[in-house]
Amino acid sequence: MSELFTEDTGEGGYRLDRLEILNWGGFDRKVWILNPGTRNSLITGANGSGKTTLVDALVTLLVPNRSRHFNQSSGNDRRRDRTEDSYVRGAYGTTRDESSLAPQVRYHRPDRKSAVSVLLAVFTNSRTPEPLCIGQIRWYGASSSRLETSYFLANEQMSIAGDFSSIDPRGEYRKNLKKSRDIEFFNTFKAYAAAFRLRFGMRSQKALTLFNKTVGVKDIDDLNDFIRRQMLDEVETEEEFDKLKSHYADLLQAHNQIELAGERIRLLEDVESAGNLFRENLVRYENARDALDTAQIAVAGMRRILAGKELDELIRNRKMQESRLSDKRSGLEETDSELLETRSAINSNESAGKIRELEFRISELSGRLDRVKSRYEAFGRDAELLGESTPDNPEEFGRIGALLAEKDETLSGTAGKLDDERSELRASHIREKEEIGELQLDIDSLKDRQNNIPRVNLEMRNRIASSLGWEDKRIPFAGELMRMVSGEDAWESAAERLLRPFSLSLLVADEDSSELTSYVNSHNLKGRVVYLRVKENLSLENVYVKKDSNRLFGKIKVRSDSPFSGWIESSLADRYGHICTDSLEQFHHAAMALTSSGLIKSGGIRHEKDDRFQRTDRRQFVMGWDNREKIALLEQDLSQRELRIQEMADRLDSMGEELAKIRALREAVSRMRNIQDFNEIDWYSVEGERSRINGEISKLRSSDRILDSLKEGEKKLLEKKKTLSGELEDCIALIARISDREERANEELQRGMEVLEGNDAEQALVDFRDALGFNPEAGSLAELGRQEYQWRQKLNANLQSCTEALNPARNAMIKVMTQYIRPSAKVLARFPDWESETNELYDDVEYLPEFENLLSRLRDEDLPGYKKRFREYMNRKMMESLVSFSQLLDNADVEIDNYIRDLNRSLKELPYDKVRNTYIELKKEVNSDPVIRDFRTMLKNSHPDKGRLVQDDLEELESAFHRVKNLIQHLDSEESWRKKVLDVRNWSRFSAGEYYRDDGTQKQYYEASGSLSGGEKAKLAYTILASALAYQYGLRKDPVRSFRFIVVDEIFSKVDPQNAEYAMELFRSLNLQ
Repeated sequence: MSELFTEDTGEGGYRLDRLEILNWGGFDRKVWILNPGTRNSLITGANGSGKTTLVDALVTLLVPNRSRHFNQSSGNDRRRDRTEDSYVRGAYGTTRDESSLAPQVRYHRPDRKSAVSVLLAVFTNSRTPEPLCIGQIRWYGASSSRLETSYFLANEQMSIAGDFSSIDPRGEYRKNLKKSRDIEFFNTFKAYAAAFRLRFGMRSQKALTLFNKTVGVKDIDDLNDFIRRQMLDEVETEEEFDKLKSHYADLLQAHNQIELAGERIRLLEDVESAGNLFRENLVRYENARDALDTAQIAVAGMRRILAGKELDELIRNRKMQESRLSDKRSGLEETDSELLETRSAINSNESAGKIRELEFRISELSGRLDRVKSRYEAFGRDAELLGESTPDNPEEFGRIGALLAEKDETLSGTAGKLDDERSELRASHIREKEEIGELQLDIDSLKDRQNNIPRVNLEMRNRIASSLGWEDKRIPFAGELMRMVSGEDAWESAAERLLRPFSLSLLVADEDSSELTSYVNSHNLKGRVVYLRVKENLSLENVYVKKDSNRLFGKIKVRSDSPFSGWIESSLADRYGHICTDSLEQFHHAAMALTSSGLIKSGGIRHEKDDRFQRTDRRQFVMGWDNREKIALLEQDLSQRELRIQEMADRLDSMGEELAKIRALREAVSRMRNIQDFNEIDWYSVEGERSRINGEISKLRSSDRILDSLKEGEKKLLEKKKTLSGELEDCIALIARISDREERANEELQRGMEVLEGNDAEQALVDFRDALGFNPEAGSLAELGRQEYQWRQKLNANLQSCTEALNPARNAMIKVMTQYIRPSAKVLARFPDWESETNELYDDVEYLPEFENLLSRLRDEDLPGYKKRFREYMNRKMMESLVSFSQLLDNADVEIDNYIRDLNRSLKELPYDKVRNTYIELKKEVNSDPVIRDFRTMLKNSHPDKGRLVQDDLEELESAFHRVKNLIQHLDSEESWRKKVLDVRNWSRFSAGEYYRDDGTQKQYYEASGSLSGGEKAKLAYTILASALAYQYGLRKDPVRSFRFIVVDEIFSKVDPQNAEYAMELFRSLNLQ
């Protein structure tokens, strides 16, 4: 002890000489003075007499606000009752407002404007001539709401009455005091405390913390917690953590830029791929179009060559035929002249005149005979169709005529009826054919899947899912996730009718509903869709529904491998609890019921039965995930319909034949009725008259030989004229045909010239002559026309094929462009600033270069830059900040080690048990708490591998980022966890051992103090605290220039006389006032 402390217990060090108080708590209106005179002092008094108020005044003078606790002798709840504001205004009780019944605080100094409080303490040291006066002045600012504080330190004796009686808000008193006194004012407690700590010889601010803790210490409930909370200062880590977060925010921004650029590049590469495919198809399309254009030019060139050649040939032929025509006309004129002379000679003969008259009559009768005989034969054929014979006399003709009107009416009625039947059958045939087509589509659709959902509904769902870029199963139909429980077939039809609307409803997860709603609202679906928003996806394991086989929901099995299964199970129980019964009495009394025939009762009021399709028609069923039975039924239905439609076709053919026969009969009747008189078909009478006149002509000719010779000459001339006339007509017709061909050839020539205008026909011929396989030197226009048709067909087919390929490629490119400009809600949620760089882009072919330029910039410039900046942030700022943060914590842990070591030096010099000659030694061990252990491991692992980073190891860089991200997000999101793990005091567990000074063996081990009495707890607490004070006050460092003052509130509470004496002796040994 003699080596550690001065032997003069009444001399050396700074002690409290005087305390002055003005307007502090209940010490009102005047200056209150406490004069301990550097001696130990015991303040006693009744409850509420102001003992704690004096203690809190001393604490306020020496302890910073953040470490200070008022009214420490009371419990934690009462500590909050006292504040600087309550002390300055002098709070002393409460009253209840009669109007509001709310408690109202009563104050000695209710007016803030006039409330001024001064605390002043004078410390003296017998070894130094100058006293040290410290003090604080408090008042309310101009707004009367904010409490202002001024701190001062003087190297001489001062008093409130003598020096601070005229405090003004503007601070004039400070100027006056500085002129007349050795005083310094401070605006912050930090500067003020630093000044007096230097004068008092304190090692650090921890001395003030210990002073504050000494005020309220009584005993130790938990030694570990006592050392942590009372003996050790909490290291301020929030500021360093904020720096770490700031650097992490920069790092996160750089990483987000990499991810954003990566996502943009991914989508833009889709645009690039689609754009390349589009360009390939565009080149093929343009080549096909150019090939067609070039072929047209080449054909036009060939046409010009061939038309020119053919036109020359036709002009030559036409001129040759025109010369021949002239010769024929001359020969015909000579023959006409000879014929005229011959006929003149015949006319001069008398018999010839008579013969000419008779021959004219014969000519008339021959014409009439042909007409009458033709009508007779036609009448006979029509009569035969009607089952009648051809009439040979007027009477028979009259009988047949009377039958025709009746026959026509009968046939008309039969035809009308048959035509109506055929029209109805044709319409049925068309409908049946369309239904067969739809049925075949339904069967094909069902074979591609396992559910029973109608094809139309399924196609609409698939279109929606495809447009949103979703898989079909993302929005399933409720029906494809439900089926009847085995053994409940009798109720299947009724269940299908009742559950059909629910079965055909789409199920959409809560997070997808907004995107689906936006799409449905903005598009014409060309049909009806119902979807249900499932706010919480539940598996069947997470849903309990008590099954009831007598209710509908108990007869339904839900597929278990869907995220919607639990929700469906719950919904069925909530909405379809219909009692299944065929008892009409039970049905009548139930609020919700269902019969096997399909009668539905809902809400106790509504009754419904739908018999639009047969109850046993399983083709209409939509539930289940096995459609083999439905496919078999539909294929059976298809076979029956195909047989039925073939029967309809055969019947239509038969009815067509019948109608054709009836039409033929009606036409025959019509033709027969057009003949009104028997003479119109009596060719026998005409034939008899012609025979008689021919006989007369024969008699006249046999009586005149000269006439016969002239007639023979006339006959030969007529034959010659006929021959010449025929040749003349042939020649004229040939010239006309040649002229037509000449005109067409000229048109072809002009056509070719129009196409060739402004085009290089020779180059086109070079390019396409071999490809077309046609030689214009050896071919003809007709052959060229036939070949051109084939070429055009082929080239047009190629162009059409290229067009059909180009349009989907364009649409696919536009789609991925749209997906980049307006990405999914998931991408937008991840990257909110996405659209800031897409405002000037449009989903149009013309903007493909803009997309490609953007991709090139992102890939070649932006992304490498982002990665470089990310590496720089990680390797430099983040590493430095992380190392600094870790070092702060590690240094704090080392500082605790050093502090415990220093405390143990002091403790070893303090006799704990004088009789047994023991001392106390503190122990520090690593805390095995998993929370602390896991954090320290996480902190250690968050440091990247420098060696791998130097080698630019991207995998380690990304891994290190995620480790840092995990650490910071964990710290930032869980404040209580952060405060625990960043409080380095929690990294260790503390205990104490009592050792014999003689041989160093352990007498007792203290980890908890549950087995100790109140006095023993206080003894242990004061011993440990005294050693800390000895160290922090600098008692061993500079016994003369040291702080020797402590305050203990209720020092003798719960302490027996022996231990109280020990405490006083302990403080006396340390020369403490």
